[in-house]
Amino acid sequence: MITHYRERNIQNHQNNGQLNRQLKDFQETNEENEEEKEKGITIFNSFIDLILSNDKYSRIEGYTSLNESISHYYLPMIEHYLESIIKAIKQSFKQTDENEISIAFKTLELISITLPQEAFNLYNIFSDLCIHFMNFSTFSAVRKSSIEFLTLSSLLLSKTENNDIAAQILKTNVNLLIRKDFPKNIEFSDYISALLESISICLTILPQEILLKTIKVKMENEAEKEIAIFDYLMDHLRNFLNYGSEIVRASSGETIALLYSIRDSIEEETCFNTEIDDDQVIKQLEELLNEASKNISRKTKCTQRSKFRRILKSVKECEYPETLLNLNYFKIELKNWKNVKQLDYLRNILAGGFLKHCLKNPIIAQLFNYEHLTEKKYVIRHNKKAKSQNYKKIKKNRQKIRAKERQFKIEKQEMNY
Repeated sequence: MITHYRERNIQNHQNNGQLNRQLKDFQETNEENEEEKEKGITIFNSFIDLILSNDKYSRIEGYTSLNESISHYYLPMIEHYLESIIKAIKQSFKQTDENEISIAFKTLELISITLPQEAFNLYNIFSDLCIHFMNFSTFSAVRKSSIEFLTLSSLLLSKTENNDIAAQILKTNVNLLIRKDFPKNIEFSDYISALLESISICLTILPQEILLKTIKVKMENEAEKEIAIFDYLMDHLRNFLNYGSEIVRASSGETIALLYSIRDSIEEETCFNTEIDDDQVIKQLEELLNEASKNISRKTKCTQRSKFRRILKSVKECEYPETLLNLNYFKIELKNWKNVKQLDYLRNILAGGFLKHCLKNPIIAQLFNYEHLTEKKYVIRHNKKAKSQNYKKIKKNRQKIRAKERQFKIEKQEMNY
């Protein structure tokens, strides 16, 4: 039975690989060509058939190929298949396989990016189920995927809808953090990191003045106390700086740096009262920067030092991170935590297809305020690259032929002697 499944999976993988190569050819040629359009439709029909299959392994293979296609190539034509994909995802969410549910969430995220006009509709359909997974799922990966979809929805809708969704998600995340049954063991580190990243993204979307607001919190003696949201978040985030996972410590540190950058910009305009001791926070960050524990690998230490060096500069010296978004024909400088966090978040979702979406997807251009390049320019660049590669092959073949001719002449001269 195991051999049978293995052979079937290999065959499915080979078939889907062939479909993706065909889809790549379809993208790199003129999509207005009717023959190429038919080819693209055939490919997507194959993907849809797989994800609607009754066989779990076929569904997973179908989602994998579909995700690779949507992420690597900007495909607005996926809108024609939206109803079938939603139907397949709903069926997958009823399954008990962690991998299938997670990969179906990935499809949902990529469709939201590709079709931002459908983001609000998808959020309304799946938001309640996501919150259910976040609270009750026994799988860390499923909880993580639920949070990521809600966070992405709030980011995509921040330009078209009001900020109520981001505020609601932030409230949900904070309530999860303070629950007594919140899972803190190392197996849930990916989930906790995703939760902290979600808080960061929500803070980049919401108005800065939200940190000035106060909330009522019950103390240990059951008395209620009003505390600033900044202080409330800082108290909980600092606890995760001592967590056993490097990714959780980094997510917590970057969220703290983001909070300080928001606070600094508010202080320029108004008085900001806080009970947080900045010196204690800086001391805690310096300890992580200089950590010399033998329980941490050398690679993890280097990564942690690099991240916390940037975090400490932001908190201590108000030096915010800078990154360059290189889009072939122009470059965009991003010089604050807000843009850097949003950029990293989208880059992690789109992976190898990030540049393609930057060049063609209008929602990415809208989020970072630039006018995206036309497909025509990108195709011209691609063709030049292809010509360059062909020229190298031709040149190499010519060199081989000339080398053989020289060798033949030398041998002929030796025979004449």
